[in-house]
Amino acid sequence: MRFAPLSSEQRGAGTASEMADRLVGLVEPEGADAKAVPQALLHHLIRAYQMHDATAADRRELGEELNRAGEEQILWGPWMWRGYYALKRMAHRYRDARGEAIAGLAEELHEGHFRAIEWIGLAARWAALLVR
Repeated sequence: MRFAPLSSEQRGAGTASEMADRLVGLVEPEGADAKAVPQALLHHLIRAYQMHDATAADRRELGEELNRAGEEQILWGPWMWRGYYALKRMAHRYRDARGEAIAGLAEELHEGHFRAIEWIGLAARWAALLVR
C-alpha cells in the first residue's frame, strides 16, 4: 500500500523535509542560468550539528540535560557563533541570489537562537545524500 505525500499544510512550516528540499535547491538548482552554492554549505550545517550533538551527549552523560524546573535545558555553545560566522562569510562571497539565500538561512538560524540545529543537521545530511 502506498501513501499519498503529506501536503505542506499537513507537515507544517519549517520541517526537516522542507529544509532538505531548500538546501538541495541551493546546491543543485534547476534551470540553465541558475548558479549552485557549494556543498560546503551542507558541511557547515552538519558540522554545527555535530558540535551541538557532542555537547548534548556530554551533558546527558553528566546528568545535566535538565534545568532546575525539570525541563530540557537549551544548549548554548560555539556552534552558534561559528555556524553563523561561516554562513555569513560564505554569503559574502556571492553578490547574487546565492549570497542572499545563504544570508537568509544564517539570519533564520540566528533569530531562532540556533534552536532548530537538530533538525537542520538532519536536513543537511539528507540533502547531502540526495545530491551525491
